[in-house]
Amino acid sequence: MTEPDVTLTDYLLTLECLVISILILRRRPLSVFGRWLLVFFGAIGFAALAGGTFHGFFNQPVTPWHEALWILTMLGIGVAGLAAWHMGIRLMALPQAEKGISLLSLVLLCLYAALVVSGTHAFIVAILYYLPPVLFLLAGLVLYAWRHRHGRAGIAAAGMVLTLIASWVQAEGIGVHPQYFTPSALQHVIQAMALLLIYRGTSPFITGTQGL
Repeated sequence: MTEPDVTLTDYLLTLECLVISILILRRRPLSVFGRWLLVFFGAIGFAALAGGTFHGFFNQPVTPWHEALWILTMLGIGVAGLAAWHMGIRLMALPQAEKGISLLSLVLLCLYAALVVSGTHAFIVAILYYLPPVLFLLAGLVLYAWRHRHGRAGIAAAGMVLTLIASWVQAEGIGVHPQYFTPSALQHVIQAMALLLIYRGTSPFITGTQGL
C-alpha cells in the first residue's frame, strides 16, 4: 500500500456511505429528495472506493488501472454534484426554475465528464466543479431551515460547511503529518464528519412526509 493514510481514510468514507445508503434504502417510500440523497451518498462512496484503490495500489503511471481509477474517482464526484443540484431544487421549492436548473446541472456534468475523460485530471478541477452545487445545496438547506424553523436542516447545513472546509484543506495542502497524515487524509476525515451531519440533518426528508 503506497499511501496508507489516504487509502484507509478513503475506504472509511466508502464504508460510511455504504452504511448510510443501506439506512436510506430501508426507509419507504423514498421521496424525490430521498432518491437524490441516495445517489449523493452512493456517488461519494463510489468515488472514495475508486480513489482509495488508486492511492493505495495504482498510483504509479505505469500501472494499467492508474488512469481509469482516477477518472472513475472524478466522475463519481461529478454525479454527487448532480445530486446536490437536485436536492437544492427540492429544498428551495423552485417549480418554475426546476427544469432550467436541472438542464444546467446536466450540461455542467457532461462538460466536466468530457474534460476528465479527455485527460484533465487535476483535482482542483473536481473542486471547482463541485463548489457551485455544494453552495446551492447549502443555500437550500439554510433557506428551508429559516422558512420552516427546521433545526435538522441546520445540522445538514453545518455538514455542507464542513464539506467546504474539507475542500479548502485539500486545496491549501494542509495536513497533520507530511507522510503519515497528509492533506488528502485530513480532508477525508473532515468529509466523514460532514457526511454524518448531512445524513442526520436530511433524515426527515428521506420519505415523502416532508413534501420533498
